[in-house]
Amino acid sequence: MTPTRVSYGWWIVAALALTTTAGYGVLAYAFAVFLVPMQADLHASRTALTVAPALSLLTSAAVAVPVGRWLDRSGGRRLMVLSSVLATGCLLAWSRVENVVALYAVFVGLGVAAAGVLYEAAFAVVVTWFHGQRRGTAILAITIVGGFASTIFLPLSGLLVEFYGWRQALVVLAVIYGAVTVPLHLVVRRPLALVGADEPGSGGTPSIASPSVTGSDARTDRASTDRASTDRASTDRASADLDPADRRSAALRTAFGDPAYWLIAVSFVAQGIGTFVISVHVVAYLTELGHAPTTAATVAGLLGVLSVTGRVVTTAVSRRVRLTAVVAAIFVLQAMGTLLLPWFGDRLVGAIACVLAVGIGFGVGTIARPALVADRYGVAAYATLSGLLAAFLMVTKAAAPLGAAWLHAQSGTYTGVMMICTATSVLGAVGLVAVGRRPA
Repeated sequence: MTPTRVSYGWWIVAALALTTTAGYGVLAYAFAVFLVPMQADLHASRTALTVAPALSLLTSAAVAVPVGRWLDRSGGRRLMVLSSVLATGCLLAWSRVENVVALYAVFVGLGVAAAGVLYEAAFAVVVTWFHGQRRGTAILAITIVGGFASTIFLPLSGLLVEFYGWRQALVVLAVIYGAVTVPLHLVVRRPLALVGADEPGSGGTPSIASPSVTGSDARTDRASTDRASTDRASTDRASADLDPADRRSAALRTAFGDPAYWLIAVSFVAQGIGTFVISVHVVAYLTELGHAPTTAATVAGLLGVLSVTGRVVTTAVSRRVRLTAVVAAIFVLQAMGTLLLPWFGDRLVGAIACVLAVGIGFGVGTIARPALVADRYGVAAYATLSGLLAAFLMVTKAAAPLGAAWLHAQSGTYTGVMMICTATSVLGAVGLVAVGRRPA
């Protein structure tokens, strides 16, 4: 990896950090601000309106694998520019809708656009420019900046609605989004050459950064590394004779035939159930436990702060401890938060402690999944493999909160919902421990 390549790679990271921040802020979080004024203007129920973001998620899930194939074959520049233009057009169309049918159509378009501009697409670009510790740092940089999307765009959207009304506010946001993302996505390029196997240093235990070892462990590690290097050298020589399409096919066959890939999928989907349920229902639950709405919203706001904290902690600790072990421990901590919330959440200190425990698991999957997939299977078919995982997660993100709402309506309490979230988080932790014990 030459200095020039590294330098340009960081320019791409900076560009994608800004575009994903704008993407999540405008395409995802802003909807909450427009919900109430749209309800009055369109004369529609809140339930009918909230179907729109669910449709967007399901659409993103449906196109995730085709988008991944595009990224693997052609890189991200054209896809991201076209998706940015589509998103801008959909935002302008949103400002003109007169009924929920038109709103649904707009959000289907936004779902297509989101698949090409948010984290999964950005990571697919970044992993081809870096490896090892630099790859983890690049992904972390994007997610740290992106973590402030709600902090920036929720207040901005609120001010625009207050001064201009929701329709004109959407026009302003569309102009801002297009002006920021289209030029920056033109910066995106592919490296001049993509190797068929992964870069040197990967292929062992998946991690965001290589762990440090000393003493006899170091001697053992060096011996195993030498053997692994010899094996990888043979693989690299064989893969050098393959064209890019054959390398992608080989990587896909390897992943789909590896039980660990499906364990990764099950682990993050299981943990995602708790994450997605809490993100939607935590304010309502804290209010049900006796907290004032403003207090509940303030406590819920800690989730975003802790999501950034969890990403930083995961990246730092995984330099010395296996990544799967670090993330599994965080999933267990998240499970403790949902387990104790029904019993201690009625007190402010208890509610804060439980939300902090849950929140540190928010966003960890965002950096752990790319590291696990790229380090284990290389980058030749990374976007396709990651897109399939993203499809599973987006379906879960759309369905889990609806299931939680149904269970709450049946039982009249969130206790059963929290117990399910606890069990699924533990299941995710067990799955990752199993992945860590399987050789790459």
